[in-house]
Amino acid sequence: MFSDLGYSKSGDLSGIEVWIVPSEAEGMAVVFQDTAEVPGRPIIVAAKVDGSRVTFAIPEGSDGAGTYSGVVTDKDFRVHWERRARDGHVDKGVFVLKRKESYWQRH
Repeated sequence: MFSDLGYSKSGDLSGIEVWIVPSEAEGMAVVFQDTAEVPGRPIIVAAKVDGSRVTFAIPEGSDGAGTYSGVVTDKDFRVHWERRARDGHVDKGVFVLKRKESYWQRH
């Protein structure tokens, strides 16, 4: 479980949670939840795992849509994110999700 989900200074719940789990159909899968003010719907997608590198895509129209690729360590998941916006420009980002208990397990 990798997460940065929590309350912002403004009091809004925000962040992302990623669970990387085995799946009979896909081999490996990601359970993904993006939260901005209110929890988004969790999404399950196929994941490609090559050693410590994990790659997956969240479909357009979903919270957090885009491609994610990163490296898992014993402490965190360092993620590169990319999404093509409707106007054609590409949004990109890099973030780190700490390996820890889910926000939902703590609250």
